[in-house]
Amino acid sequence: MGVSGLQPSGDVNVSDAVSFQRLCMLELGLDPDVSFTRRLGAATGDRVRPLLVGLRSAAEDVADLMTRAKQLRRSTTESVRRHVFINRNMTKVEAKMAYEERCRRRCRQAISDQPATQRRHDGQRSPRTTNDYRPDHKRSEAAAAPTSGDSSEVATLSQSADMPMSPSASE
Repeated sequence: MGVSGLQPSGDVNVSDAVSFQRLCMLELGLDPDVSFTRRLGAATGDRVRPLLVGLRSAAEDVADLMTRAKQLRRSTTESVRRHVFINRNMTKVEAKMAYEERCRRRCRQAISDQPATQRRHDGQRSPRTTNDYRPDHKRSEAAAAPTSGDSSEVATLSQSADMPMSPSASE
C-alpha cells in the first residue's frame, strides 16, 4: 500500500516501518505486521516522498486497514489530518482509471452544486462546468473509432456521403 504525507522520523533509530506502525496504532487502533518499507521517487527539496509499505498480514487485515484509513481525516493531529493518506498500491492503469472516476464525480458534484438558475434545462451541462475537472475533454481516437469493420471504409463512406462523386471516381 502507499502512504503519502508521512514525514520521515527525525530520529535515525526510528525506521519508516516503526513510524507507520505507530501511526496505525495511534490513529487507527491497528498493529500491522510490516514486512518492508521503501520511499518512492527522488528526494527533492522539502517534498515528502511517498512510502511504499508491504504487509505480512492477511487480506482481511489489509482491507480493514484500508477501511479505517478514512479515520485519518478526523485525527487530532493537524499534520496527519491534512497531509497523511493511505491508499492501495495501484498499477498505472488502475491509477488512471481511479483519477478519471474522481474527475467525473467532481464534475457531477460541481453541476449539482450550481444554483438552479445556472443549470440548463435541456439535459446538457452548462458550458462553465463541462471541462472543469476532465483530464481530456476531447474524445480519444479509440472512442471515436467504430467497433467493427475497417475504419478506412467508414471514412470513405462518410466522405462519399458528404461530397458529390466526380466523374472519374464513378468509372
